[in-house]
Amino acid sequence: MEKNKILIVDDHRVVCEALKKLITNSLPELENVETAYSGEEALAKIENFLPHLVLLDIAMPGQDGLEVLKILKSKYPEIKVIMLSMHEEEEKIFQAIKNGAVGYVLKSSSPERLCSNIKSVLEGYPLLDPYIAQLIINKLQAIEKKYMEKDVLSEREKEVLKLLTKGLTNREIAEALGLTEKTIKAHLRSIFKKLKVRTRTKAIAYAIKEKLI
Repeated sequence: MEKNKILIVDDHRVVCEALKKLITNSLPELENVETAYSGEEALAKIENFLPHLVLLDIAMPGQDGLEVLKILKSKYPEIKVIMLSMHEEEEKIFQAIKNGAVGYVLKSSSPERLCSNIKSVLEGYPLLDPYIAQLIINKLQAIEKKYMEKDVLSEREKEVLKLLTKGLTNREIAEALGLTEKTIKAHLRSIFKKLKVRTRTKAIAYAIKEKLI
């Protein structure tokens, strides 16, 4: 491994120093390992230290890890960032990955795994704790299912929904499509069931938001 520099950012000094000692002893090939105890201090130190990798705690007072990550990646896109957390915070995990983190590791991970993860990232490999990887898989599957559900509306139901968004009554929709008002009501019941809504207003809002029409 080429000589690399790491910055550890955590508002708990004991955690910072423990991680520094662990990483320094386990990865002697590193050039330097520094610490920062707040987001503000980290951003100031990065400007001069220019680390190759930042281990960034997600939950800190003041500027939290997500804020620091966003600023850091906008200024130094080449710097790799691994987020650290004590908790399995699903939404923050996805936000961190979206904002450019190459990995997300739980602090409960073993020292061996943490050092292995650091080495992998420095060698250019993306990284995810197994639990986090499963969360992302679940999220992607949920998104896929959601988009598949958009297609369950028949072409006729989409026509009805489109006219519904124009403020037409059931009778006006029936006249526009050459159908009976009873048939339109049946289509609306089906649309409401498929979109999991109970009112015309919510069906219209959902259709516009999800671009179903």
